[in-house]
Parts: sequence; C-alpha cells; structure tokens
Amino acid sequence: MSDILFPAGMIVERPDLNIEMMQHYAKMWHVEHTLLGKGVFEGSLLGVHTPHIQMGISHYSQAVMSIGDFPEGCVVLHYAANETANASLLYNFHNRSVLPHEVLVLTQSDGYDRITHGGNDFDTVAIKEDLFYKTFYAYFGDTATLENKRFYLKQDKISLFQQIIVSWISYLIHEFPKLSVKPEYEKMESEMLRQIFDCMLPALLSKQRVKFQSKIVRDMLHEHKDEFIDIVTITSELKISESQLHHAFKKEYGITPKKYLLFLRLNAIRKELLLSDPYAATITEIARRYNIFHMNHFSAQYKNTFGETPSQTLHHKR
Repeated sequence: MSDILFPAGMIVERPDLNIEMMQHYAKMWHVEHTLLGKGVFEGSLLGVHTPHIQMGISHYSQAVMSIGDFPEGCVVLHYAANETANASLLYNFHNRSVLPHEVLVLTQSDGYDRITHGGNDFDTVAIKEDLFYKTFYAYFGDTATLENKRFYLKQDKISLFQQIIVSWISYLIHEFPKLSVKPEYEKMESEMLRQIFDCMLPALLSKQRVKFQSKIVRDMLHEHKDEFIDIVTITSELKISESQLHHAFKKEYGITPKKYLLFLRLNAIRKELLLSDPYAATITEIARRYNIFHMNHFSAQYKNTFGETPSQTLHHKR
C-alpha cells in the first residue's frame, strides 16, 4: 500500500461557492451541509497538499450544520479562525460547545458533526496518522494524552497560529512550484507540524458531562422532519417546560428548536427540488411530504433562506 495519503502539489482554490458546490468539493469527506441561517450563502475553499498533509481554509457566510466523515487514515486539527475574542462560544461539535482559541484533534472514529452559530472561517489540517503521532509524541513527550481531544492556543501565539497556516498555504501555492531544487517533503512536513504544535497547549481533562437534553431533542427533530411534530409534543414527552427547552437548545446550538426543524425541512425540500424532473414534480407535493401546507408562507421562508424561489430551484439549469 502506498505511503502517500494526499496528491502532493494539488492546489484547491474555489471562491464564490454556493452550498451545493461546497458539498461537491468536500466529497472526499462525505460531508452533507444544511443551512441554518437566512440569506444567500457564500462560501470558499483554499487548500494545499503534501504527501501526508492537507492544509486548508474554508469560509461559510452563515450558520451551517455539517455532518460526514474524515478522510481515512488521518488525524485532523480543526480551528475556527475568526477574530471573535468577545464571543462566549464559536460553534458546536458533537453536541459540545467549542470556545474561542480551542483546537480540536479529531480522527475518523469521531465522525464530523458541526453546527456553526453564524458565519465562520475554519483552518483545517489533515495529517497522516503515523506522521501525526510520531511528531506529536516527539514534541509533547510520551506522557502526553489525546483523551480530551481538545487543545488551546497559547495566549501569545493566537495570531501566529493562523499566520503559520496562511504562510504555508501561500508558500506551497506561489513559491514552491517555482523552485528548481525542491526541499524534501518529509523535512517540510516535520517543520509544518513543529510550528503548529509550538502554538498549542493540551486542555485539562474534565469529568464526562451528562448529555444535554438538547441532544435528545435534536435527534427527535431529525427523526421527524418528514412527520408531524411540534414543541408541545416534545416538552410533554420529555417532561420539561417550553422555556427550558428553548433556552437549552439555543444555548447549545445557537438556534431555537422550531427554527432548527424548519431549516431541516427547507434543506430537505431543496435537495428534492434539485433532483426532481421539473416537468413531472410539483413543489406542493414535495413540500407536503415534509409536513408543510401553507405554500405562500413556505415560499417566502424558502426565498428568505436560499435567495431564490422554490420554482427557480426546481427549474435550475442542469
């Protein structure tokens, strides 16, 4: 089996992407995006590859839920690069809030389940497992642990961390191809990781928290997105008040459960419209499959979310 994980030298520069195009270019990660914010979505991808490292920056203009997998055989460093020092939290990953300047260390077994609370830029570094663990333990020592899978950036190196990502991407795009005698990838990859690890501190292990009630609610909304379900039904089943449910869910995911369900349904309808025969399918029939019956209200919500009418989506140019 080849030791090479990524196509060395490949460059990805994709500005001005809609949500469907973002999904297309993230196909190696099998990621499914669901919009959770209103307005026309704007995204971009910028990435470079060495044989054992994929380094990238992605931009999302509004709140998005992303569910999928990581490339097999790698460890991923994941960081929200926004200047949001005053924010109490940035996004949610696997039903846990992520704080400013927190770096996640993730493997394929973790899966990918992220909900952003608004527009975000993300730095992502995917590293071949063998290279990651060899470099990690050489830098942090044999007693270092990844149990918590969360690191913090050193206070005096917060800005430097992103500068390192940006400078390496710029170097591999603009300078590296011009070199007549190119440096060895192995030495370059070791230096990349050494610079990155030099900015990081392991987070202290904490006691396992009891799962939030909002996780149960989220699962219920996904299971019933094409069936009837309302907040009263949920609160009665879970024996909590509507205000408790509203507060807990919004605190964890940045959105109310009612809006979350609406966005689940709108995105599901959009996917069906994009795949349907415009001369055979009807918007009303598809909408009703997701328990939506007030078509005028639905059309306004749809346009407010995606920047186009359901009819425009159904009749999009293929």
